[in-house]
Amino acid sequence: MPDLPVLNILCQECQSIFEGHWVCRDEVEIKDPKDKDITEDGALGEGSLPSGSESSSDDDGDFYEKPDWVKSTSVDGARELSREISSFFSPLHHSIEDLEVSAQNGCHLCTLFHDRLLLDPKYVAELEEARLQRAKGVIIVRPESNVLENDIDTQVPQPLMLNVSYFLDGNCERESSHLFTIDFDIQFADNMKASSPISRPNQRVSGSTLQSIRAWVVGCLSNHDECQAHVQVNQSLPPLKGLPTRLLDLTQRWDRGQVTLEETINFDPTSSYITLSHCWGSFLPVRLLKSLFKSFREGILIKELPKTFQDAIEFARALQIRYLWIDALCIIQDSQADWLREALLMSSVYSNSWLNLAATSSTNSHGGLFHSRNFVRSSPCTVTASWKGFAPGSYTIIDGSAWTRRVEDSPLNQRAWVLQERLLAPRTIHFASDQIFWECRHTRACETFPKGVPDYASRVIDTLTEICAENLIGSNEEWLHWVKEYTKKTLTRDSDKLVAIAGLATYAQRKLNWTEDDYVAGLWRYDLSVDLLWRVAGVGAKISSYVAPSWSWASIRGEIYFNSSENRNIIRRNLAIKIISIAISPMRGGMGPAHHGYLTIQGPLHRIHLSKPDLSVQDYPCLQKLMIGTTEFDNSSDFEDSLDDDSWYHQWHLREQETYFCRFMTAPTPHLDEAFTSEGLILEHSSGEGGIYRRIGWLRIFLNEPQIVFAGGSAADELAPEEYISKNDSGEYSFTII
Repeated sequence: MPDLPVLNILCQECQSIFEGHWVCRDEVEIKDPKDKDITEDGALGEGSLPSGSESSSDDDGDFYEKPDWVKSTSVDGARELSREISSFFSPLHHSIEDLEVSAQNGCHLCTLFHDRLLLDPKYVAELEEARLQRAKGVIIVRPESNVLENDIDTQVPQPLMLNVSYFLDGNCERESSHLFTIDFDIQFADNMKASSPISRPNQRVSGSTLQSIRAWVVGCLSNHDECQAHVQVNQSLPPLKGLPTRLLDLTQRWDRGQVTLEETINFDPTSSYITLSHCWGSFLPVRLLKSLFKSFREGILIKELPKTFQDAIEFARALQIRYLWIDALCIIQDSQADWLREALLMSSVYSNSWLNLAATSSTNSHGGLFHSRNFVRSSPCTVTASWKGFAPGSYTIIDGSAWTRRVEDSPLNQRAWVLQERLLAPRTIHFASDQIFWECRHTRACETFPKGVPDYASRVIDTLTEICAENLIGSNEEWLHWVKEYTKKTLTRDSDKLVAIAGLATYAQRKLNWTEDDYVAGLWRYDLSVDLLWRVAGVGAKISSYVAPSWSWASIRGEIYFNSSENRNIIRRNLAIKIISIAISPMRGGMGPAHHGYLTIQGPLHRIHLSKPDLSVQDYPCLQKLMIGTTEFDNSSDFEDSLDDDSWYHQWHLREQETYFCRFMTAPTPHLDEAFTSEGLILEHSSGEGGIYRRIGWLRIFLNEPQIVFAGGSAADELAPEEYISKNDSGEYSFTII
């Protein structure tokens, strides 16, 4: 086995960060040379530099707020100088090119800096080459909290921040020179309990790796109350099948290099099994088909499986777990009936697993779980600081974004299917590009930080335990939060839109004591009148095949926004519509895709005219003019619109026609220039029977006299009988949205 690289080696530029005297600019003032307060030993006394807000200017008038923490240099002999002392500076670091060379030469801190720049596209990848070549780092070390130097105990180590700000030519005086900044945490080493990775470079499954994983699992099973509560909830809720319909047996024909597909109908229901989350990629060479079912029962040659599947089998066996569930091998892929039935059981499959293996950094089934790793990058960087201004001692440098970059932003976690797999599994091992990460409801850990990852990013998994029947409003809003996260992610097939979140819907339905009938095409009846006011964030596209009614977010490809809790409360108090009836015809079970659906509403419905599409801002087109009766509104200040399909803006001159505003609410807004806000849906008339509409967007209007605008001043403002189903004595219309 090759020798491990030496850790914690620093280049001269990095070593100098932890030497010298760091001072707060706000407490250092340069006076006239004759007034300089110099102590007997030549150190600067109580004078101070200009504050960070007093910035230098250059010919073009640009100003930039200088770094607030700077370094002090020696001022010996300064009394004899007749010029102003220049004894404070922001230390320069490497250029991007030199940083890469230093990282290759083994500097631990430069390796962390370089890794951060490479993996975040908003940095190096988006810079022009000419500007990139001129980029030079400027170092700033500051307290974690916003305190001044006099408030810092220089004897007791405190949490610190390390900023590397990149400027053109290292010129931190000009705002226009600033390119980007990367941040790291500096923590007292004794508090971190960090360790070197427990697997060496290029090693697959080491004994120490397995020992650590078993310790995580045992600790989770024995000591984590929130994790046990999740398991107990699944066991106490209305019963679902305890085991998947089929599992891979990793033991029966192992001596022949095979695994077998087993029906679990006669299995011990307490049998432990492991699940796999993975990216399929564009082609999967081995998958369960009707024609292969018999041969899979007899045995599947492991060497013919994709690398990710082989690695999962190896890892499960190393953990001494006999059974493994892989979707491609346990669901009949060319049977629509079997696929849909099993897909709707995902809540049970993942919730009841012993452990979930996530091929987090692989983009397809051939990427595998195990990767060669940069041992320096995945090891804690611990340095000895002899500086002044902060307490000297041993510190660990931490990339607080590591979890986000390695796990949250990984290829696997961009897949929509994986959201429910990750949320429902009691515990997951993430096989990232540089090391293994652990995740359960209690703990996030990794090989470098086995006692817990020092990370501050929130996880969508943390919200799962927050839904409960005692707080239905909050629980419903958490469901909308899951939907928002889900719609950020990618689906290969639009037809999976509702199926790939059905496991989470089943979990929510059971935990909130709702019925399948309460679930309507991705939303819940409980607060449906408010939930219908979703809108597309940025670019959306209407799914061409029928997946859900137009009023459901599931009919759209794109990220979805819902109103904030505060706005939802306002809408509830001022709701002007009432849902008369609603019906969904699912293909199979209440959580699956729909054949047909509609809802009938009673409330205000107004003829409107939208015009003049503005396409000048990419990804944020809008319509500039709105007419309601004789009142005209301008998009610059009077209304906001969001069409469900971005292409409709580009085609508006072809489809421009009379549309309708289903006004859900009008509420006073004393904090705005306009006294009232109205919000609702943009509808278009559907061909066929009268009073049938389709949703095409969302609209919010700011106005001062809603009673005049919406009352209608002539017979022409009244809807014709073919435009509604019925009209009550209050002038409210009944109509259907499909």
